[in-house]
Amino acid sequence: AYIADLDRSRAFYEGLLGLTALRVMSRGETPIAVAYTAGLSIWLASDAYASLFGDASLAPQDLRGGNWENTFETDAYEEVYARLLAAGAEFLYEPRTLPWGQRGFRVYDPDGHILDISETMPASVRRQAAEGKSLEQISATSGFTLDVVQRIVQGEHSPA
Repeated sequence: AYIADLDRSRAFYEGLLGLTALRVMSRGETPIAVAYTAGLSIWLASDAYASLFGDASLAPQDLRGGNWENTFETDAYEEVYARLLAAGAEFLYEPRTLPWGQRGFRVYDPDGHILDISETMPASVRRQAAEGKSLEQISATSGFTLDVVQRIVQGEHSPA
């Protein structure tokens, strides 16, 4: 994602979302980008446009495009939500149950990019079972076969 302020974005992605930096790229002594172990990278828009197009002035002033989102699943879903809420993050919508049974919310990062943050599907299956849904109901909404749902509930299987 192209970003406007590396320090502000790192505080959000690392401090609030708990992502781990894999590497920090620099131009000379100046950090310009971060690659995270979760597969996401952030890059200063001005440097990206200078590198890609030869002109930093071509970088958009408003990065809030709303035309893509990044998805993160975490077993610490409620903790991440609480950190973001306490930090005053702007939410597209608060936590809700999605049609396939997974709980999720959408939040804007500091540059206005939409992030979909949800519980992992195995956590969703286990939560639904703990709430009293039958394994057949969970299978019907989650898209997992009954066998997979049974193995997740028993702790034997965790689909990717």
